[in-house]
Amino acid sequence: MVNQIKSALSRILAEQENLNHIAKYQSLVEGTKDAILTIKGGRVVDCNKALVEMLDCKSKNDIIGKSPLDFTPKKTINGINYTEKGLSAIKTTLKNGSDEFEWALLKTDGTIIWVDARLSLFSIDSKRFISAILHDLTNTRKQDEEIRKFKTITDSANYGCLLTDLDGNIIYCNDAYARMHKLSCSYLKDRHISAFHTDNQMNKIEQINKKLIKTGHYLTEEVWHIDKQGNEFPTLMNGVLMKDDNDEPLYISTTAVNISDIKKYESDLKQALEKANESDKLKAAFLASISHELRTPLNAVIGFSQILASDLNHDEVVIYSNLIYESGFHLKEIVEDIFYFTLVKSGQEKLNYFKIDPRLLLAEAHKISLDVQKNCDKPHIKIKLDIDKGKYTETIISDKEKVLHIFKLLIKNAFKFTLDGNINIGFYTDDDNIPVFFVKDTGIGIPGEKLDIIFEFFRQADDSLSRKYEGTGIGLAITHKLIEMLGGKIWVESKIEKGSAFFFKLPLDPLK
Repeated sequence: MVNQIKSALSRILAEQENLNHIAKYQSLVEGTKDAILTIKGGRVVDCNKALVEMLDCKSKNDIIGKSPLDFTPKKTINGINYTEKGLSAIKTTLKNGSDEFEWALLKTDGTIIWVDARLSLFSIDSKRFISAILHDLTNTRKQDEEIRKFKTITDSANYGCLLTDLDGNIIYCNDAYARMHKLSCSYLKDRHISAFHTDNQMNKIEQINKKLIKTGHYLTEEVWHIDKQGNEFPTLMNGVLMKDDNDEPLYISTTAVNISDIKKYESDLKQALEKANESDKLKAAFLASISHELRTPLNAVIGFSQILASDLNHDEVVIYSNLIYESGFHLKEIVEDIFYFTLVKSGQEKLNYFKIDPRLLLAEAHKISLDVQKNCDKPHIKIKLDIDKGKYTETIISDKEKVLHIFKLLIKNAFKFTLDGNINIGFYTDDDNIPVFFVKDTGIGIPGEKLDIIFEFFRQADDSLSRKYEGTGIGLAITHKLIEMLGGKIWVESKIEKGSAFFFKLPLDPLK
């Protein structure tokens, strides 16, 4: 009897323990956020409240007794038939004891949700059951979709996007950011931002990041970067501090735009403005010089004409008439220079090509030099003709009138700045057997730092020279423009107080 009582008591205690285990299991199942269901013979025999809520059912009775496939979309989604996928997973579980897959379910209102399904096979009293734990992936899918959209936008953006932790370790960068530094996204991932900043640039980054932590953002900071080759380039950067649900700083998101082209444009614009201002000043100086040059002969013409109206003897009339002629001739040359300058500057001057014998050309240039010498009244300056000793017999094709005008301007320039000595006119042949013409003088010379500007319009080696030596100061600019039109080039060699030598050569046949 006692033994029977003990046996009965043991059974009661064992059942009680089983009940406790069952209670604990049910409590655990009902308390989890994941949906749990038990399947036997292809039907749901039990489930927790989480599954009821997941499917928007009224109670477990809406689920128990039905096939899990009753809650699976019948149509194919993105090429996947989830009914067939569910059947395959159940077969795999019955065979292998478990399976895991992504499953689509239908809520009572027809909404599709995605879950991560984990199936496990277990047995009770030789009866086999399948336990399924379903983890809702809806929010994860939404986040993945948002990330996908974000990556689609940023990867196609033409500005750099970067995400780092608070220590500057790179979590994500888009293609534009990587290309900007001539690197790849895979190379930059998990590296520190110091990979594309110098120490000085990192100091700037640390300063603006302190501001970022304090204010939550910064706008349009100019920050210099370095690319893979070590070349520095400027960017405009914006930064935003990203926080977690507890409002704690988590990440730093920045955008960067390479402004190298903008910087260059600004620099070019600044230089253009400076040149424009300088040009205005030069034009003002040029106009003042022209005004002076015009007034001097005009005053002489008007003044001496008035004197001629009075009673004068024959000798006085001759003297004043010569002075009027000289002033008129000087005035005519000034007007011609201005007129020629206008034609050349506007590109209206036309070219007429003919065969030219360099020797005959030098003979005409020599005649021009004699006329210039006479007009400037410097008979003491010797004029030398220096023709190539190699007896050059070929001809060149060019505009003879333009070439003679070039000689005239260079010869006038030589006489203008030569007080004593001589002027040499001639040509020699270079290594390519091309004639190189020259006009050399023993004048005041040109400073080395001024050699690059003397051929520019409105530029002179020294503005004060226009007062001391007279002239419009545009002769060399016209010369350079004419030679450029003829397809040639001009250069100068000069030493202060030793003189200057102007050389120019023209193509043998520019029409080829």
